[in-house]
Amino acid sequence: MPASISSPLGDNRSYRRARAGHDARGTARSAPLGHAVEPVVGRELLGDEALGLGVLVDRDHSIKRAGGFIIQLLPGAGEKIITAIEKSVGGFDSVTSFFDRDKTTYDLAELFFGEVGFAVNEKIPVAYYCNCNRGRVEKALISLGDEELKKIISEDGKAVMHCHFCRTDYNFDETELKKILESM
Repeated sequence: MPASISSPLGDNRSYRRARAGHDARGTARSAPLGHAVEPVVGRELLGDEALGLGVLVDRDHSIKRAGGFIIQLLPGAGEKIITAIEKSVGGFDSVTSFFDRDKTTYDLAELFFGEVGFAVNEKIPVAYYCNCNRGRVEKALISLGDEELKKIISEDGKAVMHCHFCRTDYNFDETELKKILESM
C-alpha cells in the first residue's frame, strides 16, 4: 500500500520551466501524506526544489519502509549540475519502491548526485527519541510564573505535564509544586 508525494521534478517538470514562471507546485499522489508534509515544509515548493516521500505499509498495517528526500538548488548552480539532477530526479521511479529494494540513503544520494559528485560529512543514526525530562518540565512550570503556579496549587493541588511527542506524563504533587514555587 504505497503512498507518496512528488515535487515538480518528480513530475518531470524541469527546473528551467519552474524558474521561468510556470506552475511549480508538486502534484500530490496521496493527499493525506501531502497534508502531513505541509506543516514540516511550511510552504509550497519552489521551482528549484524536489521533494519525494514514500511510506510502504505492510499487510499487518505496520510501516515496512519509509523514506524521502528534498533537493534544493543553491544560488549559482551551473547548468551541468541542474541538468544532471533534473535527469536523475526526472527518471526516478518512487521513494517507496526504491527503499523496498533495500536501498540506503547513501544509494539515493549516489543516484541523484553521483554524476556531479558529493561528500558525506557526517552519519547520524535515525532514532525516535525525546529529550524531555523532569528538569525541563519543571522549567516549563516555572515559566508559568508564581501567580499561575499558586493558582494551580490552590485549585488542583497537583499538576500533570504531558509530553505530546513521547507521551510521557510528569506528575507533580502539591509538595513538589510548593518546592518549585519556593525556588522561584
